[in-house]
Amino acid sequence: MPKYIDPLSDFGFKRIFANPQHPEVTRKFLNALLELEKPIAEVQLQNQENTAENLETRGVIFDIFCRDIDGREFIVELQRVSQKYFVDRSLFYVCRKLSSQIKKGSTSFDKYKLTPIYWLGITNFDIFQDENYIHKINLRDDKCQNMNENLNFVYVELRKFKNENPQTLKDLILYFMKHEGEIDLKNTDYEFNQILELATYYNLSTEEQNVYDIAFNKAWATFDAVETAKKESRKAEKLEIAKSLLKNNVDLLVIELSTGLSQEEILSLKDL
Repeated sequence: MPKYIDPLSDFGFKRIFANPQHPEVTRKFLNALLELEKPIAEVQLQNQENTAENLETRGVIFDIFCRDIDGREFIVELQRVSQKYFVDRSLFYVCRKLSSQIKKGSTSFDKYKLTPIYWLGITNFDIFQDENYIHKINLRDDKCQNMNENLNFVYVELRKFKNENPQTLKDLILYFMKHEGEIDLKNTDYEFNQILELATYYNLSTEEQNVYDIAFNKAWATFDAVETAKKESRKAEKLEIAKSLLKNNVDLLVIELSTGLSQEEILSLKDL
């Protein structure tokens, strides 16, 4: 078992960055990645379930949902597997959360006074068609002037993060996450050492180790099944190509070089 638990696993991410016993780590994590003009002084972790009003969105679980002492709300979602509409979905969830701030039944215009929401989406796949690993988005007009501070989105694409010699807390966190906990960093700072303490496998209780081991093994079994299916699919496709080339009397060596199949595999298709 690796020294550190996988921070991209559901258990690992919440154990490290959304641990109710260590809200200071959540605060430092958010401050490091969001880089707000006014840093978060204190956070209170909230119920992670999105209590949407309609059935279609009920039951969505955020990886982190918290508020700071100024009432600002922070939503973090980590996605390991590619999702085509991840940005659209984040916009939908944040707008739903923003609309839930409206005081129902109130006839005062003050009911529309909103507090800022920050969405932090961390992905292990590419979203945008450029080389920047982080994108910060809010409402601006056509002259790029800030129009409203209540909708804020930050997207971090781990695969584009290239720093292999991290020094700042932000870079240390992203390096740790990109390498899925399999790291050997020297002389890290105190704040990052707090994160490593929470991520150390042997600091888990026996019950936590069992939960993590089961989830870890299940994830690898799923990954192996998917990769096996991909290989079998590619092999089946190559066999179909080879069969077609054989029917058209293409030279055996050409088929071998084109498909990567052995001559024995190709010749076995002759009678099919």
